[in-house]
Amino acid sequence: FELASDEEMKQTGGRGIFVGSPGGVDTELVRLVLSDTFGPPNWIWPLDKSTWQWVLTTENGLLAVYDYKGGWSVGYRGGEREAPQELIPAAEALRDAIIEQARKLEPSKKQVQDRKIGGMITNPYALFRNTAEQLMQEAERILDESESQTPGAVADLEDFKRAVKDMGDRVKRSQVVRALCRSSFIAHYLSLEGFVNLVYAIFLRERYACQFFEEKIQNQAIAVKLLEMDKFCNDFDGPVLSIDESLFQAFQHITKVRNDFVHANVAKGMERDLVDYRETAIFVAHNSETKYGIHVRPDMITNFDTIRCQRIVQKLIVRAIKAMNERVRDEFALVHEYRLVVYLRDEKGVVDLPLGEEEHWALDEGAAAELLATSTELDDDYYNIDGKEYSPGTLT
Repeated sequence: FELASDEEMKQTGGRGIFVGSPGGVDTELVRLVLSDTFGPPNWIWPLDKSTWQWVLTTENGLLAVYDYKGGWSVGYRGGEREAPQELIPAAEALRDAIIEQARKLEPSKKQVQDRKIGGMITNPYALFRNTAEQLMQEAERILDESESQTPGAVADLEDFKRAVKDMGDRVKRSQVVRALCRSSFIAHYLSLEGFVNLVYAIFLRERYACQFFEEKIQNQAIAVKLLEMDKFCNDFDGPVLSIDESLFQAFQHITKVRNDFVHANVAKGMERDLVDYRETAIFVAHNSETKYGIHVRPDMITNFDTIRCQRIVQKLIVRAIKAMNERVRDEFALVHEYRLVVYLRDEKGVVDLPLGEEEHWALDEGAAAELLATSTELDDDYYNIDGKEYSPGTLT
């Protein structure tokens, strides 16, 4: 591979071949490899999303290695929209050579430990929130499909057989919908755990940033982590909430539902008592209770329960962000939803959340203010839900 000339680079069309940081190699390591091998980049884009590019010649055309939105890619340059097939082997060889050389430049574990100045976290909150939303969207799709199918009149035996089959299909769909609602409920709860763990990963005080304390804190119940977040983490002006608040009590309730589900407990109401009564044996059923608008029994979870669980999670997140000090509050209100969260930490443990031009524009447009204006009370907006509740026994 050789640097392309100015004349060769007049062919400015093309597109990516291997994109999204192949091999998971850091973009800066790739830049160092290319700088050491070819010297400075022969094409510089004065844009936020892409800042450098090396255009290289091969026997079958031009290849480019460039950064884009924080990642790096290998692409094709030329007059055609798609890369010629004969150019793909060269692109693969270039990609593999870059990855191999970049691996050799990676710092050792000790260097990472001694020189760490921040990180980029794959956000567990965003992961599980997306999972919960996808599950509920699938449940809604099945319900819409089911409701659009109107049973026909039964005029003969064939119609009867078809009606029986349709009923069986509706029962199966109802079971799938109920399972999706339960799964979405749990995923929303796990998104809260992910948010709390994200906060601790970024803002944990220096005195606790060692294996002994980190293991102790990691094993703490999520309720304790929430209540003591300002004690364990920097950049908080005060506690997130107190144990006597209704929001905390509602959180305790969804925690119990989550535990009963995850540990397959025989929850209250799931057992019918067999009683010797007036010389006979009868089963006594218990009414299905709700607390804070959410069923006690995990087997009774509905789409409304899942929606209210999500609202409790959102209110707790807003409370946590509101408890942060102004230095990081708005920035974290914005980036806590990102799939990847980048942070910097100086030698004194002070955290910075670097933002790009788009993020600053979003803050100027009031993105953080809109989130922080969300009510954290269990008010009418919490309880009121538009639409139909699909509970066990009503789906068929």
